[in-house]
Amino acid sequence: MQGAPGGGVGPGLSPVDRWTLLVFSFILAAALGQMNFTGDQVLRVLAKNEKELSLLRDLEGLKPQKDTRLNTSIFLSFVTKVDFWRGPARPSLPVDMRVPFSELKDVKAYLGSHGLAYSVMIKDIQVLLDEEREAMAKSRRLERSTSSFSYASYHTLEEIYSWIDNFVAAHSDIVSKIRIGHSFENRSIVVLKFSTGGPQRRAIWIDTGIHSREWITHATGIWTAKKIVTEYGKDRTLTDLLNAMDIFMEIVTNPDGFAFTHSMNRLWRKNKSTRPGIFCIGVDLNRNWKSGFGGNGSNNNPCSETYRGPSPQSEPEVAAIVDFITSHGNIKALISIHSYSQMLMYPYGHSPEPVPNQKELNDLAKDAAQALYEVHGIQYIYGSISTTLYVASGITVDWAYDNGIKFSFTFELRDTGRYGFLLPASQIIPTAQETWLALRTIMEHTLNHPY
Repeated sequence: MQGAPGGGVGPGLSPVDRWTLLVFSFILAAALGQMNFTGDQVLRVLAKNEKELSLLRDLEGLKPQKDTRLNTSIFLSFVTKVDFWRGPARPSLPVDMRVPFSELKDVKAYLGSHGLAYSVMIKDIQVLLDEEREAMAKSRRLERSTSSFSYASYHTLEEIYSWIDNFVAAHSDIVSKIRIGHSFENRSIVVLKFSTGGPQRRAIWIDTGIHSREWITHATGIWTAKKIVTEYGKDRTLTDLLNAMDIFMEIVTNPDGFAFTHSMNRLWRKNKSTRPGIFCIGVDLNRNWKSGFGGNGSNNNPCSETYRGPSPQSEPEVAAIVDFITSHGNIKALISIHSYSQMLMYPYGHSPEPVPNQKELNDLAKDAAQALYEVHGIQYIYGSISTTLYVASGITVDWAYDNGIKFSFTFELRDTGRYGFLLPASQIIPTAQETWLALRTIMEHTLNHPY
C-alpha cells in the first residue's frame, strides 16, 4: 500500500518482487512459528522543525501503489510500511522507526535526499529477538526444575494465566480473580482484585499490556501483584490503602495480541479483530475509547498501527473494561501502563486543553516521578499527554477522566530507545521496583484525597 515517497526514494524492489517477498515471509513464518526480522533496523531521526516531521509522517501515510496485474496493493502496503516506535510528534522528541530490511536502502536514501540525519538505534532486530527467546527458554527450564515462577523473566499468556490461578489460590485471603469478558478470539479477560473486604469500596484500577508488544508492562504488573500481597501488613501506606480501598489489576489487557506476539509476530501492537472485506487485522485498543474518538492521533486506515476501529468501544477488550468500571461506579484512580519513553502523564491526550485539576495532577506526577528516580536514578519526564508526548485520541485515560475518575495517569516505562519494545529481561525487576514507588505515591494520594 505504501510506495516510495515522491521524488525521494530510489528504485528498490519491484511490485512483483515485493509480493514474492511478502508471500515467502508468511510461508516462512508459518513454518517456523515466528516472523523473522533479520536485518530490520530501528532508525532514530531528530527532526528540526514541523516540515521535517511532515516528511517523516509521509513515510507511513503514503497512498497505495497498486500493481494492477496482481491487484496486490494491500499486500504491498503491509510489507513496505514503516513501523513507528516513537512517532513524529514535535521537534523536541526523537522519532524511532523500524524499517524492514527490504526497505532500508530506499528509506535511508529518502532521509538523505531530504537532509534528515539519522542514527541506528538497533542494528538488527532479530539478534535481540534471538537473545530474548534464548533467555525465555533457559528460564522455562529452570522454572520446571525448581517448580518456581521467575519474576525476572518474560512469560507466555498460558504461563501468566497459570500463574494467576496459582497466585490467587496461594493468597485467597486478599486476592480473587474476576472474569470481566472475552476477547475477539474468545480468550478470557481476567482481573485480579486485591481486597480486605467490604462491598463496592473505593477502588484503584491498573492495567498493563493493552499494546501487546510491550512485554515489560505485563512483567511489571506481575511483579507488582506479588509486591502487594508481600507488603500488606508490613508497608503502612499499602496496608492503610487496602484496609480502605480495593485494587483491580488487569495484567493482560490484550490477550489475543499478546498470544500472537509469542506465536507469530513479536512486534504486534493491536488486538486480533477481523472484519469482512478488510485484509488488515486488528484495532489499536488505545484509540478505541469514546473520549475524543476519531480525532487527531488516531487513524481510520485498518492497516495503520493506530487504527481506531469502526466505532467507539467496538472491541470486546475495551467494552469489557468500560462495562466493569461503569458498573462498579466507585473507581477513583486509573493507571494504564505502557512502554517505552520513560514518561508519566495525565489527560488530555486528544486535546491540549488543560483539565480542571491540572495543577494537582502535575504536582502528583512530579512527586511520583521523583519517587521513581530515587530507586535507580532513572529520569522520567511528566506532564499532560498531548503536550508531553503527542496528540492521541480515543485513549483509556481520557475516557476515565471524562467519566469522573479524577486521578487518571499513564506510564511509559523503560527505556528511551536503546532497546525500545525489546527491553532485556534483566531490566524487569529494576523497572518494576521503581515503578512501584511511583504507583504507591499515586495510590497514597488517592487514599488521602477522597472525592
